[in-house]
Amino acid sequence: SMHSKMWSCDLEAPPSPHGSDLFPLYIRLDEVPQGWMGSIYGPQVDVYPHGSQMRLGYFHEVWAWPSTSYGYIEDVPGHGQFLRFTAKKPWHFFWQYPPWTVEACPPATGLDYQIQRNSYWDGTTHNIYKMEAGGTNTLVAIARHVQNNINVRMSLFGGMEANRQWTLGFEAAPPHAGAVLAEAQQYYNQDMLINAGASNWNVQRLSSLNASRLAGAEPLPGDVVAFTSALYDLTVGSDRRRRSRRRSR
Repeated sequence: SMHSKMWSCDLEAPPSPHGSDLFPLYIRLDEVPQGWMGSIYGPQVDVYPHGSQMRLGYFHEVWAWPSTSYGYIEDVPGHGQFLRFTAKKPWHFFWQYPPWTVEACPPATGLDYQIQRNSYWDGTTHNIYKMEAGGTNTLVAIARHVQNNINVRMSLFGGMEANRQWTLGFEAAPPHAGAVLAEAQQYYNQDMLINAGASNWNVQRLSSLNASRLAGAEPLPGDVVAFTSALYDLTVGSDRRRRSRRRSR
């Protein structure tokens, strides 16, 4: 379904059914095929619990001129829909690459995070910073996209998807380098569009309950993992990838 971009924080919003983390530890992201309407309404990525068709909410562009901003709108059964957090990037020249700032909605006393691509030329690697009091940012994780035929580390998933395209691995920053904090695996649902398919991601993250696997590293919050995993389909969606392929022929 197509959705409005006009969302704001509701100070009277009920708490999330999933607590402050907003998401279960294991979710599925489902790109909504929009066709030509996507140029009007913008991309949308729905979020589901793993193994369920009961939607948790969705990512969608929200109005924040002149910056670019995406929001996560949660479906709360019996109450409606509520904007839970935004990820904003200020207006910039095309050669610049400012970070996305993830902010709770309404603003919370907790910490915000920033997600920044490694360089203008490298959109496959993002550094994740925790914004500390006093204005300092601490690098806490590095998220890397790797193609499906490259296996660079231990996977959180036991099985492999038959048509897996990309893996997005979230690794802790030094001094805990190598600890896997979360992982997302992309695959295409070929039933959605003839000869195309819509992008899906299986996303799993570790929590403080997985202390032995975290090896001393801090777990990443659910909003940061979910948005970073959705970022590829929000900014380089299947419709646009298909159009660019047709042009390149």
